Amino acid sequence: MDDMKLICKICGYSAQDSLQAHINHSHHLRNKEYLQQYPNSQIYSERVSDRLKYTNAHRDPSYKIKLSESSKRLRLNPEWVAKHDASLKKAQNTLEAKEHHRLGMLHHMTNRTPDQAKYRRQTVEESWKDPVKRQNRVQALKKAHKDPEVRKHHSEAAREKFRNMTAEQRIAFRQNLKDTWARPELRKKILELSKIGLEKANTPESRQKIKETNKTPETKARRHKVAMDRLAKQPIISSLNIKFGKALSANALYPKAEQPVGPYTVDFLFPDVKLIVEVDGDFWHANPSLYKTIIPMQKRTVDKDKREVTFCKNHGWTLLRFWETDINKDISSCIQKVQEKLYELQN
Repeated sequence: MDDMKLICKICGYSAQDSLQAHINHSHHLRNKEYLQQYPNSQIYSERVSDRLKYTNAHRDPSYKIKLSESSKRLRLNPEWVAKHDASLKKAQNTLEAKEHHRLGMLHHMTNRTPDQAKYRRQTVEESWKDPVKRQNRVQALKKAHKDPEVRKHHSEAAREKFRNMTAEQRIAFRQNLKDTWARPELRKKILELSKIGLEKANTPESRQKIKETNKTPETKARRHKVAMDRLAKQPIISSLNIKFGKALSANALYPKAEQPVGPYTVDFLFPDVKLIVEVDGDFWHANPSLYKTIIPMQKRTVDKDKREVTFCKNHGWTLLRFWETDINKDISSCIQKVQEKLYELQN
């Protein structure tokens, strides 16, 4: 039959291998309906019929069971498993395979119906409830996260996702976080996981590993870039500094703002007389009249302020400090103290 053309009994259309598409689209008939009308006709060539028999065999439940048992027997052979996994890994690591997989997943995720998305979530939730599947998945995740390439790819993907978020998506993401923390059972679970992570990170081995990692040039360069990006997005001068700077200008005092002096950046600087003026926020610098007990962040700031005082004394700088409370209460007296100190240093 392969040397002969298939002829449609209805209109005389001819085809080499299959009449199925012609019958379905031109005459709007199913194969079964066509064969009922024309019992002695043939829709497929012998070659296509043999291929369909093989395909249909795979759909037979008994064949699937047989195939599953054969796969299990092969999995018991360590040499076959090693060879199979190596070949699979090699194939999956090609650029073509990765791009094909990425496009396929993107197409699948963007074209899901709400019912398909709901079914997918339910399937994942049920799989996590199964102890065996959960343990296997946790071990696979731990193994994957130890691979530097996987960690790098995951980090880049997360940054790319947040970078490309729209304003609405960012608002929805923050709202989801708030909703998650508002649920007591989820909040308790997150805190327990955080506690476990902190305990593991606080072992002598982990601390030593973190210490060694922090000394690498790559880590230092990455932290420097993150710090510079963060500073670039923040206002250079706080509202308290702006207020005090305007008051100085109103009294014909024009210091340089945000100037480096040694290892420190000072708020206001009179370089001619070596006078430094710092305006300190009550919270960030831990005003002792307001905060009897301070948190670690405030302690770091207080220690830095003490080192700055020592530096100024050792290098001939005069340092004046004003608290946020005093500035808001009576800024005029603060400006007067600056004027008096300037007069004293100039004479």
